[in-house]
Amino acid sequence: MDIILPVFNGFDDLKKCIDSLLSATNKLNWHLHIINDASTDEAIIPYLRSFAGEMRIHIYHNEENLGFIKTVNKGFELTNQDVVLLNSDTVVYDGWLDRLVAHANRQDKVATITPFSNNATIASFPEFCSEENTTIGLEPKELDQLCYQVNRGVALKIPTGVGFCMYISREALNQVGTFNDKDFGRGYGEENDFCLRASAKGFVNLLACDVYVSHTGGVSFGSEKQSLVQIALRKLNEIHSGYDRKIHEFISLDPVREYRLKALFKLSKQSSRSAILHICHHFGGGTLQHIRELAEHFEPQSLHWVLRAMDGDIVRLEWAIAPSNYIDIDTEKDKVFFWEILKYIGISRLHVHHVAGLPQEVFTFIREAGLEYDVTLHDYHFINANPTLTDISGKVSSPLSLDEVKPWQVKIYTFLQDAKRVLYPSAISKEIYKGYYPDLPYCFAPHLDSIHSFPYPDVKKAKGNKVTKVLVVGALNAEKGADVLEAVAKDLSKTGKFEFGLLGYAYRQLHKSVRVLGAYNARDAEKLIEQENPDFIWFPALWAETYSYTLSAALRSGRPILAPNLGAFPERTLNRPLTKTYDSLREIQSVSKAVEDFAHYVSTEPELVQWCNQPKPNNFYLESYLSCRFNKLEPVLTEAELIEGLAYRLKLRLSQKEKILGFLLVLKRYAIVRYLLKRLPLKQKLRVVQFFT
Repeated sequence: MDIILPVFNGFDDLKKCIDSLLSATNKLNWHLHIINDASTDEAIIPYLRSFAGEMRIHIYHNEENLGFIKTVNKGFELTNQDVVLLNSDTVVYDGWLDRLVAHANRQDKVATITPFSNNATIASFPEFCSEENTTIGLEPKELDQLCYQVNRGVALKIPTGVGFCMYISREALNQVGTFNDKDFGRGYGEENDFCLRASAKGFVNLLACDVYVSHTGGVSFGSEKQSLVQIALRKLNEIHSGYDRKIHEFISLDPVREYRLKALFKLSKQSSRSAILHICHHFGGGTLQHIRELAEHFEPQSLHWVLRAMDGDIVRLEWAIAPSNYIDIDTEKDKVFFWEILKYIGISRLHVHHVAGLPQEVFTFIREAGLEYDVTLHDYHFINANPTLTDISGKVSSPLSLDEVKPWQVKIYTFLQDAKRVLYPSAISKEIYKGYYPDLPYCFAPHLDSIHSFPYPDVKKAKGNKVTKVLVVGALNAEKGADVLEAVAKDLSKTGKFEFGLLGYAYRQLHKSVRVLGAYNARDAEKLIEQENPDFIWFPALWAETYSYTLSAALRSGRPILAPNLGAFPERTLNRPLTKTYDSLREIQSVSKAVEDFAHYVSTEPELVQWCNQPKPNNFYLESYLSCRFNKLEPVLTEAELIEGLAYRLKLRLSQKEKILGFLLVLKRYAIVRYLLKRLPLKQKLRVVQFFT
C-alpha cells in the first residue's frame, strides 16, 4: 500500500504525523512517499534527511513550489497501486490502514474512503460539519478505538470524500484521471471534483465509521483558507450542476448521525465519568449557552446530555457540546424507550434549567427516577410562567389568569423544595424569588464565564469617531428593549450627533436610524465590538435579567456601559468606571436624556480608567458543582434491544419542509435571488425562518 504525503512547512505537525505513521501497527505493508513542495521552513529538509536509511520511506523534493494539487498528482504517478492521500497535519492510530483497505475489499467500484476526524466537514466527529471538535474527554487513540468497537465494518456512501486522509483506488484513478489542477490550482475543492467525476462513472465514495484520524486543518494555507474555500465552492457548482443540492440534502438527512450517536451512547454507558442530564426549553439563548459552558468545562470529569422540549410530547436528547447528535422521542407513545435510553446512557444526576414546554412524562421521570437534581433560576418562569415577569411596557404580567397562578405556584413550590440546590446567578434573582418561595435550598452560583473572565479589563474610550456611536448587543424582543432602542434612535439621530447600531437582531424590522448588523457567534462578540468601535454600549432592557451573557461580552470589550438599574446590571458593574445605570421604566424622553447625558459624561472622562475593586466571582461551580450524590440507574432492556431501537427511530426521511428548505438554499447561490432577499423586510425573513425551524 502506498501513502502519499505532500509537505509544505508545518514542521511540528509533520513530525507528529510521521511519528504516528511509524508507531501505528498495521498488518498491511506500506510505503510512504513524502513530497516536499519547496518548503521555506528551514527545519523541514534536515528532518527529512534523517529518514535516509528507512526502507519504507521515499523522499522527493520539488525544485519550485508546484502547489498542493500538482504535488499530489506527482505522487499519483510515483506508483501504480491504490493509495492513501494523507495531509501532513494528521495523526493516525493502530489499525487505521487495515480498516480503510478492508472497506475497499468488501465492495466493488470504490473510489474513495474517508475516516472520521475532529476536523473533516461531513466526516467530523463528534459534531457534524464542525472544525472545533473536542475528543469528548478521551485521548484521540481511545476515540479511534471507540469508533472501531461500536461501528466495526460500517461504511456509508457519501457524496464526496474529504482530502485530509483519503483512500483512493487505482481503478478510479485510471478511469477518472488525477486531480484537476486547471480549475483548482491552489487547493480546496479538488478532492470534491474528483469524487463527483468518479460518481459519474459509477464509483462510490465511502465514510469509514470505524476509523478516526486527528486533523489540525488549514496549516498550509493559513489565513487564506476561507477565501480559497469560497472560490472552490463557486467552481464546483459551475462544473458539477446541483453540487450544493446534493451536499445540503446529505447534511439535512445526516445518515451518519446514527453511527456518531451510537459511539456517544456507548461511551456514556461504559465511562467511569458520571453523566448529567440538563433539562431545558427549546428556545436556546443564554440558557443553552450556560449548559454548553458547563459541559465544556467539566468534560474531563463528567459527561453531559441535554433533554430539550420540542413540540407536544416530543423531547430531544442530544450530546451537550455536539448537538447534531440527537434523537427525538415521543414521551407519550414511547414511554418505555424514553426511560430505558436515559438509563442506558448512565444518567446519574439531573440539572433542571427550564420547564417551559416540557411534557408531563419528563416531570414524572424527575419525580420517580430517584435522582438528585439541581434547578437554576435563569429567569422568572417558575413564578407565573412569564420568563420576564413583565409586559412590553415593563409592567408585571402573566400568561396565567389570577385563578391559575396560585395552583401553578403550589406545584412549582413542591418541585423546587425537592431540589438538592436552587442555583441563582445574581442577588436580585434570589431576592425576587424569595418573595414567592421563601424557604428553598438557595445557592449562589454566577455563571462560569464570570470566573473565566475575571478580572475584566479596564475601561477605555473609543478613538476617531466623528459622532457618538452607541452599540446595543443581543437578540432583542420588546422586553429586551427593541422598541425603546428604536424610539431613542429616531429621537437622537435627528441631532446628527449620534449613530445607533444593533449587533444582533430585533423581533421586528427597526427604523432606519438603527443599523442592524445581524446575528453573530457569541465567541466573536468582542472582536465584532472592537470592529464597531462604539463610544459606549447600551442595554435598553425593561426586565430584571438574572445574568446576561451580552453584558459579559460588553465587560470583556472594555467599553463604557450604560445599563438599566434592573436585575444583575447594577451588581455586575459595581465600581466600574465610565459605567452608569438609569431608570429604564420612564418615558422615552427621559431615556433619551439619560443616553445623551451619558454620552457627554464619557466624552469628558480620561481615555483609559482602571477598574478598581471589581466584584469577585463566586467559585461555586469550580468548588462545589460536582460535589454531590450520583446514582446510576440500571436499564431493563438489553443493549442489543436499545441499539436496535435507536437505529429504527433514526431512519428518517426528509420532511416536505426540509425539501423546500434545501431547494431555497440552492436558489441562494444565484445573484438575483440574493438581491431579492436583501430587499425582503426583516419581519418577513424572520417569519420564513420561524416556519422552517
